[in-house]
Amino acid sequence: MNLDQVYLDTLHEYLYCHRMLSEYSRYCYRVYRKIVRSHPHDHRAWDGLGQCCQYGYGTAPNLRRAKKYYKKAAKLGNAEAQQSLGWLYESAAEPDYRRARKWYARAAAQCRRDATFAIVRLGSLYEHGLGGKKDVQAALKYYRRAAKLGDADAQNAIGFLYDTGRGVRQSYKRALKWYARAATGSFHPEACNNIGNLYHNGLGVKRDVKRAKHWYKLAVRLGDEMAERNLALLQNEVQAAFGR
Repeated sequence: MNLDQVYLDTLHEYLYCHRMLSEYSRYCYRVYRKIVRSHPHDHRAWDGLGQCCQYGYGTAPNLRRAKKYYKKAAKLGNAEAQQSLGWLYESAAEPDYRRARKWYARAAAQCRRDATFAIVRLGSLYEHGLGGKKDVQAALKYYRRAAKLGDADAQNAIGFLYDTGRGVRQSYKRALKWYARAATGSFHPEACNNIGNLYHNGLGVKRDVKRAKHWYKLAVRLGDEMAERNLALLQNEVQAAFGR
């Protein structure tokens, strides 16, 4: 048994659980720095430093330094660092979608549950033609991969492709199936709103105002702004129908 590795594994568990707590964050940041000095190939420590610098755990937020540390972790094969790099490139004031695709693809290739964000974002970049050619079929492939890993964003995205008929044969019933997976499995706000819309307009199902209102209200409670507008529209329609 490698006791040094056991110690590091235990230490990383502690750091992961405590770095976001204000009373421990500065200590965690210092420990990460000590680890990379003594174990320069420890990808988890480099990723931890990146997280600290990106979100300000124990140090002032600094995206330039975060990117530097993420790159060190990413080059050592850390999937979470790879997807974090992808997001920094995608969400920058001047996005670099090509580099975002590159790092998302590296994370996605590992098919890890902690990298489903990268798989979904890669699918989105392909769907909208950002950072390279537009390829809805490739997007669907990545969405399906993430959906199998239980990602609600991916399930909702597949539902939307079936809803709109983009890259697939349009099918409201299949759209409802995928929306339902996202909504019932993870209470996905947008998926709840989308289900409400199908019942509201009788798309693939019999029009059902009661069910539409239920799903819109759930989406509103989960913070979906579109659902607020749709619920108001539905209520106005009901009032108009009864002459109130």
